[in-house]
Amino acid sequence: GRPLWKFPVRLPGQQQVQREVGAQVWHSQGCPPRWRLPQLPRPWGWGWAGPGHVSSGVPLGPAPQGAPRPMAGLNVSLSFFFATFALCQAARRLSKALLPAGAYASFAREAVGAAQLGACCLEMRVLVELGPWAGGFGPDLLLTLLFLLLLAHWATCDGAAANPTVSLQELLLAEASVPCTLLALAAQGLGMQTARVLTRRYWAWELSDLHVLQSLMDAHCSSALRTSVLHGTLVEGACAFFFHLSLLRFRNSLPVYRVPLTALLVTFMAYTGPFTSAFFNPALAASVTFQCSGPTLLEYAQVYWLGPLTVLLLLLSVRCPRDLIR
Repeated sequence: GRPLWKFPVRLPGQQQVQREVGAQVWHSQGCPPRWRLPQLPRPWGWGWAGPGHVSSGVPLGPAPQGAPRPMAGLNVSLSFFFATFALCQAARRLSKALLPAGAYASFAREAVGAAQLGACCLEMRVLVELGPWAGGFGPDLLLTLLFLLLLAHWATCDGAAANPTVSLQELLLAEASVPCTLLALAAQGLGMQTARVLTRRYWAWELSDLHVLQSLMDAHCSSALRTSVLHGTLVEGACAFFFHLSLLRFRNSLPVYRVPLTALLVTFMAYTGPFTSAFFNPALAASVTFQCSGPTLLEYAQVYWLGPLTVLLLLLSVRCPRDLIR
């Protein structure tokens, strides 16, 4: 690897001291470039490293008063999650009161649900990629947080699909008309892209060290596709298969059972499918990773669009799932 970019970094507590940080990108045959995070002065945990030193894991004494702590970044992210859910819930109530029932169900509900899911996924990706290195977050904390976010999303989305394949599933099962489905797909794309724009503006405020690093690397983000196109298509297809099969199987169950089971399944697939980040949501994948360098747009579309859509069509064309939902 060799340093390709250098960024000026403003580290909190050091009176606007700037350091040149070389972001190293490793290239290997057949694999997309990956970020290797540089070592930065760590004003938390093991002690305080001055502007000319780098923490090496040796206790350096207590941090000065006012220095950031490891949990400060997590607290900022938790505040972002709470604010996102509160704003989206307010938008749902306002649109339900002002819009006709059809316009709310087909467009407003889907747009708000997609924005809520997209914003939470983008912030969660920051915690997953940078949290273990910059904040010492373990997989148990991250998986628990992911499960709780999914639980809260499906409990508050008011029946919104926020997923193009779920909307197409409702169309193929004759549960939605073609105009309503097209309107829902447009709303989902609009909601996801709006969430991306607003979340990037929020990162630019640099409220935590995690957001400082994310703002630096946002223009050169690493792809979520960490395997070959064929393997990635199979992984996304397998995740979409189990997800839609669970929706079909538990569609008539009470929400108190259906929502936790679905959230647990998605959390498990996200943990066992690190090769593609297990999106199985074409709109979400387009918002989160299509702008990242590495694979081409056609390769992204094959993995994150063609894989789930093909599996959905195969799933609804066989007889077994229809027997399950009776």
